[in-house]
Amino acid sequence: MYCPDFCPSSLKWLFLTLLAPASPAFADLWAVSTDASYSRVIRFDNQGNELPGGIPSFSAGLLAPGGITVGPDGTIYVSSRGNSKILSYACDDTSCTPQGLPGGTPGEFATLSGAQPAQLKFGPDGNLYVSELFGQNVRAYNPTTGAQLANAASGLPGTGGIAFEEDGDLLVGTVVVPDFMIPATISRFSGGVQQAPFFVATQGELNFASSMMFLPNGDLVAVDLFADKLLRFTSNGLFLGNFGLMTPIIEGKPNFPSDIVFDPDGNLIVAVLGPNNPGDPGGNQGQLLRYSVEGHFLEIIADELEQVGALAWTASSETLAGDFNNDGDVDAADYAKWKGDFGKFVATANGADGNGNGIVDAGDYTIWRDAFSEPLDGSAFASAVPEPSTCTLLMLGLFASLGVRSRSFFRN
Repeated sequence: MYCPDFCPSSLKWLFLTLLAPASPAFADLWAVSTDASYSRVIRFDNQGNELPGGIPSFSAGLLAPGGITVGPDGTIYVSSRGNSKILSYACDDTSCTPQGLPGGTPGEFATLSGAQPAQLKFGPDGNLYVSELFGQNVRAYNPTTGAQLANAASGLPGTGGIAFEEDGDLLVGTVVVPDFMIPATISRFSGGVQQAPFFVATQGELNFASSMMFLPNGDLVAVDLFADKLLRFTSNGLFLGNFGLMTPIIEGKPNFPSDIVFDPDGNLIVAVLGPNNPGDPGGNQGQLLRYSVEGHFLEIIADELEQVGALAWTASSETLAGDFNNDGDVDAADYAKWKGDFGKFVATANGADGNGNGIVDAGDYTIWRDAFSEPLDGSAFASAVPEPSTCTLLMLGLFASLGVRSRSFFRN
């Protein structure tokens, strides 16, 4: 597939983006054990089974971690609230090693003066953004040098979750302060300057957005830590009500949902604090819950965990391009997975997202097609799997990308 010389520059950019090669490492879900007595990051598979090789307790001084994200090069960043540091780790299939900056203390990426780091996300400009735990600012860092840049947001009453809109504007969740009649908000910043808010809550609508993400249709889902709810908003900030209700761990007791991410199949995984830890009286421990993209509760994938404060996916373990179901072969089953998942947002570089842009699109078909060299059943299989024409692929790319794909680039 190619874009002819007469294609507009925007379409040439689209083709280059869709066909960009990926360099995945492994497909694991990383869950932060936020209680200071554990201070580790647990590694899970997509079915909720704990795997070896997570980030060990107190590694590189990790203390009461609260946020996690994965950089484009696979580096894992964790916010260490207990000592106001952002730590970084290089991980492979079996272990994690404190990384830090060249020439610096192993594991230490940055130290926050006068604040504790909370949620971490990479922005569309490639910089690392860090919200302060119930603080006033969202800080920005150069991931290569560790240099602190100008604040992306300032002057807020208790920051929490962060997300990026299609145009690159930053959204920041803030906490309700009832004693001072300050409502919870989702504030908006552009170039560090506060804009008209995305949403200002009235009584009971929102208490604290600890995490936010955009859905394929453009709606925003906010995790309300203090109200045990997942809330839905339109892309213009219109409040639509509940996206999904939490399944009570113990009836009448709070769950404290903390974070939300896509999984490799385009569903959503929600982290739950609990707030108790294994062995504490009364149960009510942490969980990992799976929801459909429509907001329907699907299953508990992990239970009786330590308090889970944040989630992140590393890239797929595909060493074979086009092997979307990870069975070691590039065959009809991989095409079927691509076809079934086409248009879905997924955990970046997982499932049928072969080019690592966070959405299953035409570029992923190209990766499968180029890798598929020996049909299992000769002409019968070939006739069952027609190759889309250049025009068809262009239309697939446009439908999957324009108005949808750009948002996938901005989310975590």
